[in-house]
Amino acid sequence: MGHCAGMGKVAIIGQSLCTGYGSTGYPADAVDYQPTERGWWAQFEAAHTDTEWRNYAHNGAMASDFRPGGRWPASVGAVDDITAWNPNVVIVLLGGNEFFQGIDPAGAYWQNLADIVGRLRDRSGARLYVMSEYDFPPELSEGDHPQSAYREVAALVAANHSATYVNLGWHMPPTSDNSDGYYLPDEYGPGLSVHLTDAGHNRLAEVVGDTILPCSVSAE
Repeated sequence: MGHCAGMGKVAIIGQSLCTGYGSTGYPADAVDYQPTERGWWAQFEAAHTDTEWRNYAHNGAMASDFRPGGRWPASVGAVDDITAWNPNVVIVLLGGNEFFQGIDPAGAYWQNLADIVGRLRDRSGARLYVMSEYDFPPELSEGDHPQSAYREVAALVAANHSATYVNLGWHMPPTSDNSDGYYLPDEYGPGLSVHLTDAGHNRLAEVVGDTILPCSVSAE
């Protein structure tokens, strides 16, 4: 069970892969974290009640949303709130929406992600983890940058700020391979999936438990 048993406090900054989106019971009008039964973060909350959990994820979020001028007040204030709370572990999972919108990975994405991770490193003693997503359909990107370019930035930002980098592409299949039912089928057109099903949330919980926390949850 590792860290999770009474480990203290865990926080996450992220996008729709972290809000419970796609899991059974996620409200159609929700935009932020919802504690659905099978959402991967909610599974940890339910399984490890002696640990405190805070989720600052927002559907559609980019790294710029967690800096001054971001689109949502809760996101803009997330880093300050986290550092005041002083958690033991902080996870950052951002970059997919930058890929979809074609944001320059070596420019704006680098600057925004480095600012977030740098402030977390400078202001807290938390163990920091920077994650990047599994493979998305390249057809959904409005830009010319491959998803690997965003992963490279995430890995370098992590290294520059003494954070651990985790690439979900090492642990989960691309969405073009939905043989395990991890992804919402044909979500954005034939063969174009992005978000997690209940099975996908279960798998992501396994990955996080194996690589970050580590601790277990039941997928039953």
